[in-house]
This record gives sequence, C-alpha cells and structure tokens, in this order.
Amino acid sequence: LGRRAPGDALARIREELDRAPLEDRAPWIAALGFVRIERAIPPLVALLPSRDADAAMAALRRLTTLSFTEPRDWNFWWDRHRDDSLEEIVRDAARRLREENTSLRAALDRQTARANDLEKSGLTDRLRAARDRKDSAAEKALLEKQLASAHPALRAWAVEETRLALQPSDFLPAVLRLLAEDPALPVRVAAAKSAGAIGKGKAVQHLRRCLEDVAPAVRVAAIDALAEADGDKAAADIQRMLAPEQPRAVREAAIAALKGLKPKGFAAAAAALLESEIGRPAPESVAAGLIELLGALRDEAGIDVLVKVLRAPTDKSIRFRVVKSLGEIGTPGAAAPLIAELDRPHAEQEKDIVAEAVTALAQVGGDAARARLEKALGEFRDQDYPNPKARENAARGLGRAGTLASVDPLLQCAKSDPDAAVRKEAWTAALALSDAAAARLDALVALLAKIGDAEGDATWRIVARGILAKPGNFEAARVKGHLKPLADDYFLQKDWANALKWYGEAVAAAPEDTASAARVVTCRVRAADLPGAVAAGEPLVARLAPGAPGYAEARLALIEARCARNEPGRARSLCPDDGALAVLPAADRVALAAERTRLDGVCARILTDVENLFTSIALKPEEGWKEYVELLKSAPPAGAVEFLLGKAEGADASQKAAAARSLEALTGIAIPAEDGEARKAALAEAKAWPGKLTP
Repeated sequence: LGRRAPGDALARIREELDRAPLEDRAPWIAALGFVRIERAIPPLVALLPSRDADAAMAALRRLTTLSFTEPRDWNFWWDRHRDDSLEEIVRDAARRLREENTSLRAALDRQTARANDLEKSGLTDRLRAARDRKDSAAEKALLEKQLASAHPALRAWAVEETRLALQPSDFLPAVLRLLAEDPALPVRVAAAKSAGAIGKGKAVQHLRRCLEDVAPAVRVAAIDALAEADGDKAAADIQRMLAPEQPRAVREAAIAALKGLKPKGFAAAAAALLESEIGRPAPESVAAGLIELLGALRDEAGIDVLVKVLRAPTDKSIRFRVVKSLGEIGTPGAAAPLIAELDRPHAEQEKDIVAEAVTALAQVGGDAARARLEKALGEFRDQDYPNPKARENAARGLGRAGTLASVDPLLQCAKSDPDAAVRKEAWTAALALSDAAAARLDALVALLAKIGDAEGDATWRIVARGILAKPGNFEAARVKGHLKPLADDYFLQKDWANALKWYGEAVAAAPEDTASAARVVTCRVRAADLPGAVAAGEPLVARLAPGAPGYAEARLALIEARCARNEPGRARSLCPDDGALAVLPAADRVALAAERTRLDGVCARILTDVENLFTSIALKPEEGWKEYVELLKSAPPAGAVEFLLGKAEGADASQKAAAARSLEALTGIAIPAEDGEARKAALAEAKAWPGKLTP
C-alpha cells in the first residue's frame, strides 16, 4: 500500500503509531520508511526524542537510508529543508538522548557521518559536472558556498577541492582565512595542505605561522606544504621543528621534508641531533629517521655518529639502517666500519645486517672494498652460520664494483657455491666485468671450459642468453660456436619457437652439427608443425648412420610426427633393426626398441583390418571406400603392398580389380586392368615403392 497509495498508507501508519504499544512500533516504523513522500519525514522525526531507543534508532535508519536512495535525492531534500537539516535533527536527538543510551549515541554518530558523506557525494557529482563543462563560474559558486558552510566536514571537503579547481588562485584568500581562523582541526589541516599547493610563495608567511599552531596535525601539514611552496628556503624553518620538545609526528614530518630538500651543510647538525637521540626511549625517538636523513645527505660529516650508533647496544632495525646509510654516503671513509662489521666473529653477527653491509660496501667501492667483497664470496658457508644472501650480494656487488681481476674468484664461486642463486649472480657478475663483446664471449668460453657440462646447473645458459642478445655479439657468437647453448636453454624452457630459431642458426653456421639438426625436428614436432618436421626429418635420418649424433632423437621425433599424422605404418619403417640398435647408447636403444614393439602391435592390427575390409570392397567397391583408403595408408607400406600384390596376381577378377585400385590409391601408380607387359611393369614398380620411402 505504501508504494501504490502513499497518502492512504501514511494516514494508517500514523494511527497505528499513536495507539501501538512501544514493543509493537518497529514494523510500523519500517513501513513508514517505504512511504516515499516528504510527508513521511515529520512522523519519523517526531520519534527521535522518544525514550524508546529502539524506535528512535529505527526512525534514524529510515531517515538516512530509505528516504534518500541516491545522492541527488538527498541534495533535493537538503535544498528545501536547509534550516531544519537532517544533521541538525540528528544533533538535537543526540543531545537529548546522549546520557540515556550509549548505543543510540553511536548510531546517531554513524548516521551523522553518513549524512555528511551523502551530501559530499552529491556535491562531488555536481562539481565534476561543472569541471567537465569547464564552467569555472559554477565551480566557484559551489565551492565558495561550501567554504562558508556551517558544517566542518563540508568546509574541509571544499578546501581540499580547491587544489583541483579550474582557477585555484581564486580561492587562496578564503583558504588562508580558514587556515588562520577556523576552529575545526580538519579544516585547518586541509587549509595548510591546499595553501602550499595553490599559494606557493604567497602562502609562505601564513604557513610559517602555522608551525606554531597548537595542534600537531596542523604543524605536520604546514611542514609538508612549506617544503612544497618554498623549497630550499624553507629548510631553516623546518629544522626548528626537529627540537626534542616537538611531538614525534612533527619531528618525523620534518625529517621526511628535509630528506627531500637535502639542504647543504646540514649533516653536522643532523649528526648532533642523532647523537642526542641515542638512548632516548623508543616511543619518542626519531633516530631511525635521522639515520636515513644522513644517508640521503651523503656527507662524510655523518659517518662518525653513525659508527657510534652501530657500535652501541641499539635495536637491530636501527643498526640495519645505519649500515644502509653508510653505503648511501658512499665516501671512502664509510668503508672501514663496514669492513669491521663483516670481520666480526660469525657467532656475533646478524645475518641480514651482514648481507646489507656487503651491499653497502659495494656502493662505497675502492680497492679495500673490492678485496673484502672477493673474500666474502668464499665466506659465510659455516655449517652453523650459513649466510647465502651475503654471498649473493657480494657477487652482485662485484659485478658493479669489481675489475677484470675479480673474474677468477667469481668463476670459482660460480663453480663451487652450494646455493643456485649465488652461482647465478656469480656467472652474471663475471661476464658483466668484461668490457668488449669479444672479451665477454671469451670469458664465457673460459667459464665453460672450467666447469664442463655443469650437470644440474644450467644457470650459465641464462647468462649466455643475455650476452648473445647484445648488439654486435651475434656474429662473434656464430664464429665461436656459442649458438647451441642458447638454443639448449630455450629448449629446456619449452620455448619451441626460439629454440627452433637458434638451432636453425647453429645448423646454418655448422652444417655438420647433426645433433642440432635433430633438435630442429623435435622442435617442429613440439610446435605442432608436423609437415615441417617430416620435411626436415626424413632427409636427416636418411643420411645418419646408427650412433651418429642426433640419430636416435631424429628418428624418435619423426616417429612421433608420423603417428600424429595417423601413419603408424610409416612410423614403423623408421624403427632400426637389431644390428643398428646394438651400437646405440643404452637410453636410445631402450627408447627405440620400445617404439618398435609398440608399433609392431599397432601395425599387425591395422593389416588385419585391411584384409577384412578388402573383401567387402571387392564385392561392393563404393561402400566404405574412403575409410578403407585411410586405413590402408596408415598400414606398413611393405606389408600393405605385399598383400595387395598377392590379390592383384590372383584369379578372382573382382579382387584383382580392387587390388589394382587400392595400389593406385596407396602408391599413386596406375595399374592397367588388362594383363600384359604394361600391367607387369606397373606391379613391379608398386612392389619397389616401399623401398623408396625411408631408408
């Protein structure tokens, strides 16, 4: 009824609310919420001051949700009832009931926030529409109205939006006024942020005054805004906010701003502040931020105090930051404390700090740092105190800070380190240290010679991939025979397209490389290029003697291709005899023998089916001919030809005709119907046909 005839429904609901007991009001309040007309609002408002908390909360829920389904509904109602706005209604109810019902107070607070959110959502839609139209007048009118709003949440929203205005400078006077005078903290915080963004130099004096604001949040916002508006000139004012009496949030904001500004000559003052922080209770300490600031300043003046902190009994996270900052300072004086940290007995070390010290030492560089990094490659392998991350960082650091003299220690590490990640970094670093392309390739050759096949560890191939991809390296790699390792890596990764490309390049560079030629066939099969596999594979198997590189792989790949093309008979002809199998390695011998056994069974079944179907074809040539020919082509060529020749030379006329037709379909050789020399010659040619297919 509320949806169909809201007027009648409203009258009935009012009657029930007047006479219903308190415990029975809830369903009628719910019904009242479904009456979508403005006359439903006063009865709900009347329930708010009620001592019945459940009824009041139900009324509030209906007022703030069901009555306003969309932001524009709320905006429409707000414009018509601004003098007795929903927020004022909620506040009045809250004042009356605050002391009587705590849960209701929480509900009222939530609904107040929801009312603000609904209005801001509607205002945002209108503001976005004005900006889309480039209508600065409409935008200005809307924002100025909200900047003067009686509600702090709306004023703060409007201040934040001024930064995105079409003409932000138009709002600077209003923003500065709110910054100086507004009693609401969120408004002043928003004003400080916006003043720096839209006012720049014009807002500097106002922001400096905000550094004395009673609220720490305003001071934090003013620090960020002042750094943005005044740049390096603001450094002195911001430095004052590092005073110990300032709250930690303010001091941390000042440190963050100074890290961005990097004022010259401030390192000594920052070092003095850090020294005063040593031993300060953790909740108030800003030591971590000051340590990072000294690293960002990159001034030797901070090294002494950082060393003092490193040696003090401080928190582990603080010591980690000290090591990192020493690396960022990067001057020669930072090397000694980092080396001392690495030289401590392993039992006293902290693994992550040692690993970071190795990285920092590489940033510092120099002969002493380089020598210590080379030593670190072989360290930190103790069974009780292993630290593979430190070794990995040492290898990576030598790739940046080492010289050609570091290549041998790196290659030794790449060969012997028990951790794969360390070995990979050592390979990469060793090759990166060489200058010219030829030198890098020679280093790769030397590396391969030292480790042989690198069984179980193909990380060097990843390095080779990057080396060969560099401009100018390809031709040198072709000459030196480095293409196959790259192809092998792609093959291991099952990247058939790239593997095929690089194996093809290897064969083009060295036609005698039959192992790579066999891999070309395998890659084509894996990439589902069956015609290409057959075209590349059959000439290859024809010229490979048993035991030649690639012999078994080429035949196995071609067998797979023939089977995929439903040609098991042709696949069987690729299986070597016992004499050829005897000279093959054990693994190849087993694989090919297994294929031969499997295909023998398949081919025997196919020949039986061919013989059975042949009888039917001889009697009714057109019934099932297509299926019969497909089966015939999948049979072993020699066996099928032998069977058909027997029928072609028999006495039964229908079988002779069917055999001649079958031979022509299988071999492509026309068999004359009449007996004579021509028929004999054609049958002899058909008999020799299987021998011409595959050696």
